[in-house]
Amino acid sequence: MSAERFFSDAPVAIRDRRGLPFFQVRVHAVQAIRDQTSGPRRLRAIGFYALLCQLANEQRHTGEHRVVRVTYDELAARGQMSKRTVRLLLDVLARSGVVRYERQSDRASGAVVSRLHLLIHDEPWIAITVAMADHLGGPRPGGHFLRDLGLVVVLLEFCAEQRAQHGGLAAEVMRGDIAARSGLTVDRVDDCNRALEQAGVLEVVRRRAPNGGRHLPSVYTVSEASIASNQGGETVLAGRRNGTRGAADRYWQGGGSVLAGRRIGTRKAEIPPPSAPFRRPLSRAGEETEEKKE
Repeated sequence: MSAERFFSDAPVAIRDRRGLPFFQVRVHAVQAIRDQTSGPRRLRAIGFYALLCQLANEQRHTGEHRVVRVTYDELAARGQMSKRTVRLLLDVLARSGVVRYERQSDRASGAVVSRLHLLIHDEPWIAITVAMADHLGGPRPGGHFLRDLGLVVVLLEFCAEQRAQHGGLAAEVMRGDIAARSGLTVDRVDDCNRALEQAGVLEVVRRRAPNGGRHLPSVYTVSEASIASNQGGETVLAGRRNGTRGAADRYWQGGGSVLAGRRIGTRKAEIPPPSAPFRRPLSRAGEETEEKKE
């Protein structure tokens, strides 16, 4: 005799922590960049690779997350750097085996367009929200877009390694370990951490032993949606975005669509409809009075 089955009409919701639009950064690619670079350039190269991953996500309907079609001017604008720096960082990624790039002439516009092929697609990968990346790219005191984005990638690496203990967005790390992975000195790591704390994307809880002994690993918590705050039940968007709105803004898993702040872009001005001409009241004789010409 089979057991009686009970059915419920209640909806079943499957939730995912990635409630905001995000893009993927491949961990093996980050490791390959780290093996080929050192010093401050390492962090900028990692941040530049993360920017290419964001562009690949925006062009995923044409490039399938594998090809980015972009000009040097666009890369310089999005990365907030010179075109010479763009070329240097592309060479670094090419030597790392992460990117292969080719240049082609656009017959329509006459401009030279680069086709960047992302070569590493295997797992694991790190999820970075579009809101956080765009917020880091906005104007803020002491901010450096590629450096700060690269440091976020490094911190999320630690978070991914300690996912079982802290859920994927927090990690217990010593400053020396961050310095070793990022290529920065410990003092410079402190400066960069303060910049991320001021930007609202990082919270650091520093700990010491109860007896006043050596420092314990600090707890680093990354905030994926720092620029969206709720006041009075409404979402207040505080941050600015660079570039044009792309398909990545509508890419999410679980939850609802959350916009990522104001954007700076080219938008056609909306011309208001012409108002009715102003006419002065008629004079006693029934004739209109004319304004004096200055």
